[in-house]
Amino acid sequence: MVLLPRLQTSLLVALTKIFFGGCMWQIMGLLSDNVFHIGGGQHITPPFTTTIEFTVLTGLGDAIGVCLGHALLSTIEVKVLHRQFHGWPHFFQTAVILFSGSLLSGGAWQGLENACVDNGLNFNLALLVVALGCGTLFFVGITTGRAVMNLPRATLKDFTLSIACGCGSGVFVGTDRRYPNNWLQGMVGERTGNEALDVFKAGLSVFIGFLVCQLFMSALLPEGVSWTDLDSGGGGAGGKTENSGRGRGSGGGTGGGNGSSDDVKGSLLENGSKIVYAT
Repeated sequence: MVLLPRLQTSLLVALTKIFFGGCMWQIMGLLSDNVFHIGGGQHITPPFTTTIEFTVLTGLGDAIGVCLGHALLSTIEVKVLHRQFHGWPHFFQTAVILFSGSLLSGGAWQGLENACVDNGLNFNLALLVVALGCGTLFFVGITTGRAVMNLPRATLKDFTLSIACGCGSGVFVGTDRRYPNNWLQGMVGERTGNEALDVFKAGLSVFIGFLVCQLFMSALLPEGVSWTDLDSGGGGAGGKTENSGRGRGSGGGTGGGNGSSDDVKGSLLENGSKIVYAT
């Protein structure tokens, strides 16, 4: 039965990396508009004008938040769940990969959202466009990060993680006040562009979108397909027969016989006996 382990992993990742990523995106957005005054004008009263500086700062905010969540989740795994820590090199490899994906998807969010509004897309279509765009860019980012860090590809599992992250970005659209038929407003709230509560609303919205998507994928995907699944190959990370590894088992081990170092290279996030993409 893989459903319960999948949901446990998904919840831990959503509460740390995903929530923190959304919060830090909004913090950087608020700083850009209200402190540094480089955001193209406060994103309070439409029409919004988004600058390159705002795009870069929010992308960095998302990436930094995810990495902070990565550190927190790693600490929880080791100190609370008493799982093995697989070393700082592996920790930083994972951080670089997650940083790359989050930087691209987070940086693109406001521009995609503005484009949807400017072209008259309704709320549902805007949600879909933003989810697809940010999810695709996240996938490109983590794939690039793997190449930079010289890690093996894990295309299918990386793809399932990107779908979940894209859904989080899509639900974030629900916090935008510019849609008259926004059916998510009562759940995630509406950001004003100048209040500290916006930070929580941003984190909550991406948390909900990510976790709801994971609920469906955890129930529907066959074993071994999701980023939350352990790899079945021998010689898993840390010398275990199951591969531990922003999600878990990100295409982890390269199979038995190559030793634990090769297996560690095959996964994104490893905390303890399992590698969790989100950890």
